[in-house]
Amino acid sequence: MAQREIKFRAWSKVANKIATVNAILTDSVLLETADGKSGSSDLSNVILMQYTGLKDKNGAEIWEGDVVVIDNFNDGDAHEVKFGEYQTSEEHMLCWFYESRSALGLLSIANPCEVIGNIYENPELIK
Repeated sequence: MAQREIKFRAWSKVANKIATVNAILTDSVLLETADGKSGSSDLSNVILMQYTGLKDKNGAEIWEGDVVVIDNFNDGDAHEVKFGEYQTSEEHMLCWFYESRSALGLLSIANPCEVIGNIYENPELIK
């Protein structure tokens, strides 16, 4: 079984930007923004998002909080990527899943998708 890379990014509530998380400390995080600026932020000022270990059909990493469109759905809805409890009629598990008004499903390589944004920078994508 392949090991999944564990990494985080964060939504800065202060700067209203996504940043790479370089380290998580007891009460703060070390961040680096896309424009190369780095610094620390109190944990209460960020929302941490974990990498799922999966990539979309274009090779983009899929993160918790991303908004994806699933190829094999005809509903055209955008779906938020979440981590949590997923319940089917047969089993209960902790996993990455996608959710929208009309669908709930497991996020996997069996369901090709495309990342079209995230819920922090593009909240209008989720109706």
